[in-house]
Formats: sequence, structure tokens, C-alpha cells
Amino acid sequence: MIAANRILKDHKISEQALVKAVLSDDFKGIFSLNHPKALGVIKRYQLLLDKETDKSQDIEVKKNPKRRDKRFGKKNIFKTLRNLENGEEE
Repeated sequence: MIAANRILKDHKISEQALVKAVLSDDFKGIFSLNHPKALGVIKRYQLLLDKETDKSQDIEVKKNPKRRDKRFGKKNIFKTLRNLENGEEE
């Protein structure tokens, strides 16, 4: 318990990462949290846990987005009127 508390406080590792690391196959031959390889395995599981929880996206919202212009099919009356107002020719 003392070693687990020391790892959690000093290395800023979550409890979930510690439990996943201890229950994994990488921790099979390690019987103590003071083992030299234990901290490396625990840090690897913390990185995996951080990647799983950090799934945020930056979405850019335009204030005046352009409408898509349909290029197929025949023109409707509104498209023709819009082109005439803007001074475009057919």
C-alpha cells in the first residue's frame, strides 16, 4: 500500500492505470511495486489511458459559410432569378 501511494502521488498516475498495469500480462513476473520494471509498465498504461480519454476534436465553425451549388440536373427558377440579379449570364 505504501509503494502504491508513493507511485500515485510522486508520478501523477491514476488509480485506473495502476490497476490495469498490475492485472496485465506485462506484470506477470513482477511481485512488487518497487521492482525496477514496474514503474515503466505503469507509465506505459498511463499513456494508453490518457490517449483513450483524450479524444477531443477542434471544430472550426464559419460564421458565413458558402452554400453548396448543385452542378447537376436542370436549373430551377430560383437559380435563374439569382443569376439574373447578380448579373451573371447563362
